[in-house]
Amino acid sequence: MTQAKSPDVSEMTIRMDAISPDAEQQLDELSWESQKAVLRLLLERPVLRSDCKLVQKLSDFRVYRLRVTRSVRLCFIRVEQTHCIVSLGAKPDFENYCNTFQGSFPKSFVPLSESTVMKNLNSRSVSVTGNGHKQAPAAMPHKQPLDSSPVYQEAQRIAFVLTEFLETFMEGHQSKIDDDIVAHVQLMKDEVDK
Repeated sequence: MTQAKSPDVSEMTIRMDAISPDAEQQLDELSWESQKAVLRLLLERPVLRSDCKLVQKLSDFRVYRLRVTRSVRLCFIRVEQTHCIVSLGAKPDFENYCNTFQGSFPKSFVPLSESTVMKNLNSRSVSVTGNGHKQAPAAMPHKQPLDSSPVYQEAQRIAFVLTEFLETFMEGHQSKIDDDIVAHVQLMKDEVDK
């Protein structure tokens, strides 16, 4: 059985190194927009360690989550020196993973550079020019000055925390807002009927 460890706290950023076969399949089943967001996260920018949260239900197993988009979550573990993706999907899939996880991780992981799904997504994201020739995406420098700036990284962290706070805050009020909208629509219907 694979033994998960905590991410190295001395690192400000981390890099996802491998993916489980199940997570590869889950990635393949996501919408194209969500797949592009995963590609951007994994290939174009460093992942801030502060954006990685320990999944409370799975804290004994050292499973961490990372928000890819508003609705897509990525779960990963750290095995030896590599960060391995174990689950990837929409928020309900993330909740299902957390509720049904039995404590056993895959015995093997595929390096992201060798992942068939990642290779397919990379080739699919290559744009086609007007003359039909494929144009490779612009090469991104390994470290961009803005991304390595501590101020930029702190701003990213604060934006993430504020977004998480607002989502959590709104979860409790969303049903009340929905009820208010339905009530106002009903009042307007009654007025029109009169």
